[in-house]
Formats: sequence, structure tokens, C-alpha cells
Amino acid sequence: MRFRVIQPDGKIYSETPTMEVWHDKPAPPGRSLELSVQYLKVVVEPHELRGRYTVQTQVRDDNTDTVLFLQKAFTAVDSLAKKHNPTLQGTLRDKAAQRP
Repeated sequence: MRFRVIQPDGKIYSETPTMEVWHDKPAPPGRSLELSVQYLKVVVEPHELRGRYTVQTQVRDDNTDTVLFLQKAFTAVDSLAKKHNPTLQGTLRDKAAQRP
């Protein structure tokens, strides 16, 4: 199993090495569904592109030489929560400190 993440401009954002598919292992906890033992985590940093990212997955069965392709997209947007902006937090603290 492999993951590839495509960024909004069509370039490859990230690729994983081959991962072990969940096979002959205890079921995941609760009602969760897991395809592999490892996982993919995507964090779009503030300096990176905003827009539609596509996650492509290739699951290969080496016994039958069958390949399953899966794809899902998500959109990265700027956060509207200004409390996460360190510059704004600093400005607000400075003004509060100047009050009589």
C-alpha cells in the first residue's frame, strides 16, 4: 500500500514508502476502519499552497497481482480563527497593557 498527495498545482506534495496492509492482526478499536498498520498525516503549513489536495492510495495484493486505486480530495484554507495568529495576539496584549 502506498499514498501519494498531490498539491493544488498538480505537483507531488508527498509520497510514502510501501506500507503494510492490515492483515492477520486484531481488529482496530471501536468502530474504526484502518487499511494499514502505518498511517498518513498531512499538515499544510502556513507558507504552503491553499486549495484542493488529492490523496491517492494504491493497495496491491501480491498474491493475486491485483491493484486497487482509491482517491479522495480535501481543501486547505486559511483559518478564520485570529486567536492563532501570534502577531495579532501580541498586538492585543500590548494594547491591553496600555490601558489605565
